[in-house]
Amino acid sequence: MAQSDTTQTEVGHEGGGHSNFPPFDASTFPAQILWFFIAFGLLYWFMSKRALPQIGAVIENRKARIARDLDDATAMQQKADAAAAAHEKTLAEARAKAQSVAQAARDQLAAESEGKRKTLEEQLAGRLA
Repeated sequence: MAQSDTTQTEVGHEGGGHSNFPPFDASTFPAQILWFFIAFGLLYWFMSKRALPQIGAVIENRKARIARDLDDATAMQQKADAAAAAHEKTLAEARAKAQSVAQAARDQLAAESEGKRKTLEEQLAGRLA
């Protein structure tokens, strides 16, 4: 127990409630303000000369890349639209050709069936006579 008594007596405050914590000690304010301005000045210099130009370069590179990507996307969209239009044109031509072939086949079959019908009618008319 003697050891804990010693520890408790060493931890006590000096000066009867008056704090000697340096940031709150009025006698150290000028030195604190001086070091604040030195630290802030160095931080400002570092940020303005090193960090911010690098960040600005990254931002400019990203802007350029985005603009280039948008231009590429627009070009690809135009190519896709042109390909779709060519495809539609080819489909329309194929439909027209298929319709003309089908119409020619219908006309030919109609002519053949009409010829056969007339032949049969003549034969039947000959038999009836």
